[in-house]
Amino acid sequence: MLINPHILSNADRCKIALYFSKLGQRHILKILEEINQADRRALDEVVFDVLGLTAGERKAVYEAMSNLVRARLEKAKSV
Repeated sequence: MLINPHILSNADRCKIALYFSKLGQRHILKILEEINQADRRALDEVVFDVLGLTAGERKAVYEAMSNLVRARLEKAKSV
C-alpha cells in the first residue's frame, strides 16, 4: 500500500522526494542496519507524520518490523 500523493502537502512531497533521492545515492543496507541510518529515519518521520503516528506507534513499527525480520532470518537458517 502507498500513501495517496493527493493528501500530501507540497512541503511533504518535497521532503519525501528529497529524502528518497538521498537514499538512492547510497547502498541500501540490511534492514536492521538501515533503520538506524539518519537519512532513512528522516524519510520515515515524514511518512509517520502524514500517517499521524504517535512516538509510541513509531517505536512499535520499528520493533515489529525488526522482530519480523529476525524471525524470517531464523526460519531461513532452520531450512
